[in-house]
Amino acid sequence: MDTSVVNDDDSVATIHYKVVVLGAANAGKTSLISRWATRTFVIDDRSRRATVGIDFVERTLDNGVCLGIWDTAGQEHFHSLSRSYVRDAHAVIYVYDATSLPSLYAAKALSHTSDGVESREPMQSPPVSVLVGTKCDLRDQEHTLVSAARVAESMGVNASLRCSARTGDRIDELFNVVCAYASVSERVQTMIDDDRRHQQRLVHLNHSVDANNTSQCMSGDVCWRAHTLPRVSEAQSVHYTV
Repeated sequence: MDTSVVNDDDSVATIHYKVVVLGAANAGKTSLISRWATRTFVIDDRSRRATVGIDFVERTLDNGVCLGIWDTAGQEHFHSLSRSYVRDAHAVIYVYDATSLPSLYAAKALSHTSDGVESREPMQSPPVSVLVGTKCDLRDQEHTLVSAARVAESMGVNASLRCSARTGDRIDELFNVVCAYASVSERVQTMIDDDRRHQQRLVHLNHSVDANNTSQCMSGDVCWRAHTLPRVSEAQSVHYTV
């Protein structure tokens, strides 16, 4: 596994997000990541070494957010390995070549392989998902526009956009969107965790009340507060606009 670290400044990162990049071979995953992390364009085609297994690059931004990007191999026999890395990811970027319909459908198929992956915590929110078309600087990408919109809707991704590693067009926008969605998802997860802990305390209080046979006033107050708690767990299915 290749590993590299890029920092925008000397500050210590306070927030860490794990981002996994999935896509078919030659979709442009490595070029996309390299353009964002090092500001250089790396040709991602059969003339260069294909990613074997998993590569990793980390970049700390000026705002203290550190993105750890896991670049997965596109070959089919590595898909089971990629699936294991999605398990505790904050975000997943599905990459396809905007000039290739097979590449688009391969990204959709990869979203199915990552469905149902168990989180590290039973109540953990699913990772943020973004569908990204690369090579938007090329002319023969128009024929995938309609299909990409349909695929994005069927995948249920949080966002969908196109970018170019060659020109750098919308590369920063892509990772800003990932950061924004991951931040919202983390805040919702914090609300869910707080709600769960509060509910557990209420259950404990109710048990204590029953055990001690105390007045109904206290137990009634506890029950009232339990019923008026916001059901933040339902927020997991909300589609946020960034």
